[in-house]
Amino acid sequence: MPAFPGLSDDQVSAIIGHIRSWSDSDGPIYPVEALNGQPERGKTLVAGHCAACHGDKGQGGVGTGVTFSRPRDAPVEAPALDNPGFQASVSDAMLKATLLRGREGTPMPSIEALGLEERDANDLVAYLRQLNTGAKPVEAAGLESVIQFESSYDLEQTLENLKQAVVGRNFRVIREQYFEPRFRS
Repeated sequence: MPAFPGLSDDQVSAIIGHIRSWSDSDGPIYPVEALNGQPERGKTLVAGHCAACHGDKGQGGVGTGVTFSRPRDAPVEAPALDNPGFQASVSDAMLKATLLRGREGTPMPSIEALGLEERDANDLVAYLRQLNTGAKPVEAAGLESVIQFESSYDLEQTLENLKQAVVGRNFRVIREQYFEPRFRS
């Protein structure tokens, strides 16, 4: 989901209020304070319990990284935890709560199911917060933005290069769809 930097705080609050009105529950409110944990211990825990799905550096699996909310052709796989957008949008308490509960409807178990304890969640969160710390947020472009670039490669190689660049920026190519070549000069 892209950022919408043109929205005021009041507009964002109105959207959040509307979305929350869809549920009978107010839902959990997570505190924003940082948790105390041991990142080195968390790194070991990630290697032993999380890396098989989320990748050895939190880069995510291959697939959509979303839940089973609607039918998809692509497999649902673990999302990237080193994604700057993800890192900026989730509090330590929310990460910990997700670790404690697991993700219903996905392959992610609770840490208890993995034989881990609550203190392990703090260490996992501390490690996850160290992932992709050098990433700088990309300025959101307006909806009218167009990227133009003259490629020295043929069309097929240019598309392949573009796909590799997208994947390199921690996005996924979910679907490829080609149109009949009816280009105008």
